[in-house]
Amino acid sequence: MTVRALIRNPNTGQRRWFAFPLYFGKLVEIGFSGDFNDTVEILEVDGTSLFQEGCCRLNELEELNQIAER
Repeated sequence: MTVRALIRNPNTGQRRWFAFPLYFGKLVEIGFSGDFNDTVEILEVDGTSLFQEGCCRLNELEELNQIAER
């Protein structure tokens, strides 16, 4: 299953499409420090309806990794 999400950094306004499963270190491309408590904004998700759009903590993206690996 191909899953991707448009993720926005609410602190910088930078956003980009990322494919899942995602190595979270790639999020530095939109200005994240790599802290799992950082908040991300999921603007759009393609490939699954099991993950909702909206704000979540970086560590909650692990659920999207698990969905992509099924």
